[in-house]
Amino acid sequence: MVCESLKQKIVVLILPLTNHRVKSWPSVKEGDSVTLHSGLTGIQTDDVLQWRFGPQGTLIAQINRARKISTYDGPDGRFRHSLQLDYMTGSLTIKNIGIRHSGLYEVDISTSSSKHTIHKSFSVTVSGEMKSETVKEGESVTLRTGFTEVQIYDFMTWMFGDTIIAEINKGAQLYDDDERFRDRLQLDNQTGSLTITNCTISNSGLYELNINIKHNFIFFFFYISLLIVCFTLLKLIVLIK
Repeated sequence: MVCESLKQKIVVLILPLTNHRVKSWPSVKEGDSVTLHSGLTGIQTDDVLQWRFGPQGTLIAQINRARKISTYDGPDGRFRHSLQLDYMTGSLTIKNIGIRHSGLYEVDISTSSSKHTIHKSFSVTVSGEMKSETVKEGESVTLRTGFTEVQIYDFMTWMFGDTIIAEINKGAQLYDDDERFRDRLQLDNQTGSLTITNCTISNSGLYELNINIKHNFIFFFFYISLLIVCFTLLKLIVLIK
């Protein structure tokens, strides 16, 4: 018996809840490039510009008073070889963008011509392309979050339909009492990815992953369809007289 799986669609939606204005950036696909514009036409001597990412405000790029440009990989390396900072305008380009780059970007600009710091925020949404994979019945399927590491402040909930089947909240918890998943779920503590072992037709349907990262909400939707094809062997008996 053969089980053909999966048609996986990833939709990422960022809903930042902040007091300042956030510019929502158009959704981009994995592998594309996106430029976050600083709004400056030129950077002057003594201007300072800093780009930060995520709820902790991790510094990922800057131009200092000596006009030196620096970009950083981030603590988990997600921005390695991905960032380009425009020397003239301070606009930030993210190359070969992936789901791990979804989130809130903030830029602070201190100019020599103003006593005030200019602050801008950008909400970046990354949507994955349709992916398909074929597995045999009884094999495993992994729904990958695209993250390399789950932080202690992250809260993740996996749902199948309206039922919670797994979550991470300062620790991993599986809810596999349902006969469809009993003893067949595995949750990666480091990435939050969910593996379904011993795949069967009862596991087909819509899976939803909700992530709460300090007031930023990310939603992933995975649709798994399993096509069971049965082959019947017919035995032909020929009687010869």
